[in-house]
Amino acid sequence: MEAFEAILGRRSIRSYSDKQVSADAVRKVCNAGLYAASGNGMQSTIVVAVSDKEVRDRMSALNAAVRGQEDDPFYGAPVVLAVLAKAEAGTCVQDGSLTMATLMLAARAEGLGSCWVHRAKEQFEGGRRPGFVR
Repeated sequence: MEAFEAILGRRSIRSYSDKQVSADAVRKVCNAGLYAASGNGMQSTIVVAVSDKEVRDRMSALNAAVRGQEDDPFYGAPVVLAVLAKAEAGTCVQDGSLTMATLMLAARAEGLGSCWVHRAKEQFEGGRRPGFVR
């Protein structure tokens, strides 16, 4: 798939099948994300791929709690990619955003759907709402 086709054809998907994504496809998408531009070439991001259903469902519950709802914020996706960036990097938000955008384009190029789901920072920090394990 050409770059412009991936860019122009990418859409946010909000309904997924429960069919597991191949480990090779997940690896390719994650690897592409790590090639995203970063401030001062710091490469401050890491990508965590979660395909274990129990862990994925716990992440879903934590993310939903941040927004005060119970529905699945991951829309049933069988794999969740969490992008984390080193807080000490002055461009951590921008670095993470570029990594997310690159991941979504790589997913499209692999024939996979994606959707940006926010609140990972609050989710992994323990959130600001009750119900989080600290």
